[in-house]
Amino acid sequence: MLVRLIAPPHTEFHLDRALATILLAIPNTPIEVPPPVGPRLFSPDSTFSIDESLEHGGPVLRAKCRNCKNVLCAWGPTAHITQKFVHCGIAESAPPEIQKLYSTLYTRYTEAPPAPKRKPGQVVVL
Repeated sequence: MLVRLIAPPHTEFHLDRALATILLAIPNTPIEVPPPVGPRLFSPDSTFSIDESLEHGGPVLRAKCRNCKNVLCAWGPTAHITQKFVHCGIAESAPPEIQKLYSTLYTRYTEAPPAPKRKPGQVVVL
């Protein structure tokens, strides 16, 4: 059972339900049951961007929210259309300009010749 100290710093901790019930029944006990917390609703503050993957070199769709700290990292031929960024209680698609840019970059990536293979620490001169 979740309980908290009445005096500051109001530390919350878990106790066995039987023990907590006994302690709460004693007058002047320094613990209480914290009030229920409803769902945290944030106003969405998301940003979408396109980066280059360090693993395969193709474009990667990224999204992050400054409020809830959720992140999205997606790649593939339809990532800009199918992937939804779920955060702050909503599901958001990438903005149209990001979708168009991702589509262009992914097409360019798939049509380009493969990059030369290299070993870790090896410098490739083109």
